[in-house]
Amino acid sequence: MNYSFDNLTREVLSLPIEERAALAARIVESIENDEPIISSKWLEVAERRRQEIRNGTAKTMNASEVSKQVRRRIQ
Repeated sequence: MNYSFDNLTREVLSLPIEERAALAARIVESIENDEPIISSKWLEVAERRRQEIRNGTAKTMNASEVSKQVRRRIQ
């Protein structure tokens, strides 16, 4: 099978949310298993974001606003 990124993305986004979530988890797991350095990069990002939140330079949103935005994007 030869899928372009755009075609594959369209097909994946047409899946039910449960299947998209399961696929996303599998993809993240495969990246973490294949590329340990990526895990350390995520840790660096998380630590930087934590510091930004603590010192007030990060823009934050409450969970309900995040959920609304996600729902709008996946519809």
